[in-house]
Amino acid sequence: MSTNGQEKNEKYLITIDNIHYSVKFTRKQNSDPSKYDSLQLIQKQQQQQQQQQQQLHNNNIPTILTTSKDLILNSDYEKNNTKLIIIDSTHSGLGRNKENDFYAIIMEPILSKLNIKFELFKTTSKDSIKSFANNFSIKTKDTTKIDYNLIFLSGDTTISEFFNNLPPQQPQTSKINLNILTIPMGTANAWSNSLNLNCPIDIFQKFLLNKLTVSPFPLYSLILPHSPSSSSSSGKTGGKNTIYFFIVLSMGFHANLLHLCSNDEKYSNLGLERFKLASDEILSNYNLNLNITIESCNDKSHIILNDSFSYFNLMNTPKLEYNYIPSPLSDPLKNNLHVLAYKSHPYNKQQLIKNIMKGYSNELGQKNIQNIDEDGIIYFPINDKKFKITLNNPSPISSSLSLSHNYELCCDGMLFNLLNYQTNQGKQDKISFEIEANSNKISSFRIFALS
Repeated sequence: MSTNGQEKNEKYLITIDNIHYSVKFTRKQNSDPSKYDSLQLIQKQQQQQQQQQQQLHNNNIPTILTTSKDLILNSDYEKNNTKLIIIDSTHSGLGRNKENDFYAIIMEPILSKLNIKFELFKTTSKDSIKSFANNFSIKTKDTTKIDYNLIFLSGDTTISEFFNNLPPQQPQTSKINLNILTIPMGTANAWSNSLNLNCPIDIFQKFLLNKLTVSPFPLYSLILPHSPSSSSSSGKTGGKNTIYFFIVLSMGFHANLLHLCSNDEKYSNLGLERFKLASDEILSNYNLNLNITIESCNDKSHIILNDSFSYFNLMNTPKLEYNYIPSPLSDPLKNNLHVLAYKSHPYNKQQLIKNIMKGYSNELGQKNIQNIDEDGIIYFPINDKKFKITLNNPSPISSSLSLSHNYELCCDGMLFNLLNYQTNQGKQDKISFEIEANSNKISSFRIFALS
């Protein structure tokens, strides 16, 4: 039911010892299903539940009657050589308060009732996830045969920060499995939305009832040239900065959008609305024109793409928001990046806006936007497992940085400026970096997705 723009509803969660647990919640009408304003855990005896069944039905409140036999989760994690860790990124999305704290209101009481042992990690600063990931070698040092189920109450950036700060390969250490489940608590939640994991109550229920599937987590490496002027927090391999990503790598409009929203305080507390406002500023004031070449690393004569663009993305996920599907043919669980790019010649602001907005009308699996169409859209999968991207004719490092936005690169929310990767010897005609499909491995860890 809905009143005053607020949706009030109730969802059944689980039955334990003949007690039915459901969740009452409120959220803005027609909003992203992950955005709760308030939550309440409700307990009902089985007889009470049956008596109230008709009332719930009349109010269009979804409900499922079950018995304790349906609870098939094996709660003895230690016996199964699996540890459960819950990571709560407390400032992600809408943040946490006493009304909407999903962990405190819903998860903790149920897990305690089931006697499931787990560790809780709550972020307290912007460096919390980095520290947590760096110290994972301590957790795994004497337990190399133990797998980990990691539940992230967060957005996409928290997971990316975790991957990019895991410790390096430990000598004589067997691979450790990390099973990643995301309960979406961020702003856009591209990863979870692309997996159709958009309702925290439903996701937690699937976890409790052991109804999640396990798949290798597709990862990609962005390999940037090492430079004294670079300032990446990611690890360095072979003299290069290597950054892992799993959602999107972008230059042009999308990278500028993330940069502006992250660095301008006037956008910091606006939620998804900030993207629209920042878009207006970029489209009005930025000169978006990137000359980009993609070539295979295995066959240097194979030029995959060579053109100029105002918008350039490499997409692993179909969605970037709950209802925004810019890459409908992407499968988030397959190593197969798609190029999505909008040509910049001739630059047409209205056409660029139209192309960007198509993501709100696309449908998953839609095929009629593939390849080049009359609107200057380029969209195709890259089958090469390793390839090089070159930004041609960048400005010299000594010039005015008024056009530095043309060299912004966004990798799953992490921002880099390619001007930092020029040498200190004046102008370079090209700045190049490499992309490599990384399977599902990071140092001593094998990464799996729960969905």
